[in-house]
Amino acid sequence: MVPSSQATPQTRRRGLIPSWVPWAAGGTVLAILLIVLVTLLVVRGNIVRVPSVQGLTGKAAQTRLQEAGLKMVVSDQLFSATVAAGSVVSQQPRPGTTLNAGTAVQVALSAGSETFSMPDVLGLQLGTAQSKLAAKGLSVVVETAPSEQDQGTVIATDPSAGSDVQTGSSVRVTVAAGTNATQTVLPAKLTGHTFVIDPAPMPVGSASDPVMDVARRLRALLEASGAHVVLTRDVTDQGTAANTLARVQRAKATPSDALIGLEVLPSGAGGLQVLTMPTTSVAQFPKSDTLAQALVASLKGDFPSIVSQPTAPGSDTILTDTGVPGARLDLGSTSSSSDELSFTDPQWADNVAQGAYRAIAQVFGVR
Repeated sequence: MVPSSQATPQTRRRGLIPSWVPWAAGGTVLAILLIVLVTLLVVRGNIVRVPSVQGLTGKAAQTRLQEAGLKMVVSDQLFSATVAAGSVVSQQPRPGTTLNAGTAVQVALSAGSETFSMPDVLGLQLGTAQSKLAAKGLSVVVETAPSEQDQGTVIATDPSAGSDVQTGSSVRVTVAAGTNATQTVLPAKLTGHTFVIDPAPMPVGSASDPVMDVARRLRALLEASGAHVVLTRDVTDQGTAANTLARVQRAKATPSDALIGLEVLPSGAGGLQVLTMPTTSVAQFPKSDTLAQALVASLKGDFPSIVSQPTAPGSDTILTDTGVPGARLDLGSTSSSSDELSFTDPQWADNVAQGAYRAIAQVFGVR
């Protein structure tokens, strides 16, 4: 027997993975996480929110934008009766927009008030005349009158062309309503029909709601003809009460004959256009296309540039998921100065509502 003092020491078996490997792997993971975190911080640090500089002097606006990490570029000078000379009249992009640090923000500075001759806009279409007068800083009030000239043509202004006016002044523009202006809306029998009107919420930051204004006027015309009307949004609806899901549920709650959507976009060229269902919605498309064509024909007199096109598949779930023929009237864009002027004109809202009513009466009504 071998004495215990002479016993051969038991050999410890080494593991297959060296003891330092877990520590090295952990260190690598920590290093990757650190790199990702630093990258996110750098990227986030390069994104800034555009502050409002409207009404500030040019120097103060430049300082505020520099403090936010942005540059200022003076893109234009405009006469203004309300903004002092040298101060910011407008900015682009709008306040609240997120940009990369170092991006330039374009501002237009006020050149102060100015007295000048009233531009001659006789014979122009209303939209063109409004844009020309607005560019001079004039506020436009529109009225209509029967005339042999084409509908929407400017037939008179007050003050007249050549008179002295000042930036910020209000001028009255009279446009032709056509020779049969008193018969533009012929009554139709719509008893027994139900129509859904979907007034989409206005873009964020909008001060007015021309979509709802047109919707209410169209509703009054349809109900006066005996139709039942469902609105998917009320003027007081906000947040989830006005979102797409809530409006789809209201549109589906009552069986209807057709849906008319109304919307104003936050950007784009502006002007009216009719959006109809994509051709993939086979069941509803034929009558939707008929309704869209009737809308274009009915609104053409007041809005000569109006066009019709199908929506992209999946882009308008209210139009396609309600299960009835429908079309959507794109009323314009908040980024268009001409559209912004139209949105405040009651006659414009009347023209849109009456045109939509005539189209619905043509397709569904009995005269």
